[in-house]
Amino acid sequence: MTNSATVVPDEEDAKPHLALVEPSPQEEIEPGTSKETAEDSASAPRERAIRFDSLGVGKLDHFSLMRVFRDKVRMRIEYFQSENGGGLSIEDAIKATMKKVDDQEATELYEKLLTKHADMVDFSELLKLWEHSPHRGEAIWLQMKEEAYLDFMSGHLATMVFQPAGWMRQAWERAKFLALRDSFLEEYQPEGGVEVALIDTMAQSYFLQLHWTEVSATRTRADPKRHHDEYQQWQAFKRETGRDHGILYPGGWELLYATEIECQEQAIKMADHFARLFQRTIKALDNHRLAKAKLKRFILKSP
Repeated sequence: MTNSATVVPDEEDAKPHLALVEPSPQEEIEPGTSKETAEDSASAPRERAIRFDSLGVGKLDHFSLMRVFRDKVRMRIEYFQSENGGGLSIEDAIKATMKKVDDQEATELYEKLLTKHADMVDFSELLKLWEHSPHRGEAIWLQMKEEAYLDFMSGHLATMVFQPAGWMRQAWERAKFLALRDSFLEEYQPEGGVEVALIDTMAQSYFLQLHWTEVSATRTRADPKRHHDEYQQWQAFKRETGRDHGILYPGGWELLYATEIECQEQAIKMADHFARLFQRTIKALDNHRLAKAKLKRFILKSP
């Protein structure tokens, strides 16, 4: 594909390039071209020569995925040029990065991604499939978006913020959050993604309000864990005799820990913060619905 900018032919040929397959944009139709031929030409994918070091490559990105793929390609090239990647030259690094899969490998990769969980699909795998078959790559991407949409609408996406690590993913905790969210859904009957997101924020803020209320009750009504007197005397002895210098990192001051009162106040402030967030979200949802109702009335009254 020719570039609109004026370049010297020798310099243009000397630049290494990457080939990415993407749907062709709508271009001007030449005089005398039939409508059917123009539609086939516009819908057919084409191979574009994309300069890996070009700052204007973003103009060729008709999909956000192409920008992600471009960054992935650059990272792979840098890896192959590094010592861990073999210290290859720029030309060899590009060849190793852009090594395409054949038909059999593409079919196996496509079947693998179809059965793979969406959050386990890597952009490198998607890029390989996309280069060989853009239609299959787009099908996998659309399937991933559909799974993400279902997680969002069902509330499982919102509850994942409370369970970032695998050991935190307890069935009872997720069931409690979803039950709380379902009660809000039943009352408000949200319409559209904005209202669903506000319902999620309401559920999250109230869930965190309950958590910090429990923490504040624990910190104000129960005694904190303390070291035994013998252990504290031993620590004081080491500080006085200078025998604890080997277990401390060097520094100019001692790191102070929060006091018991500060821990109690922090828990109470957090509970109050999420209670206010819950109330603000309710007001935001009400204002959003009021604005929608006013817009509908305005449209009905307009001639």
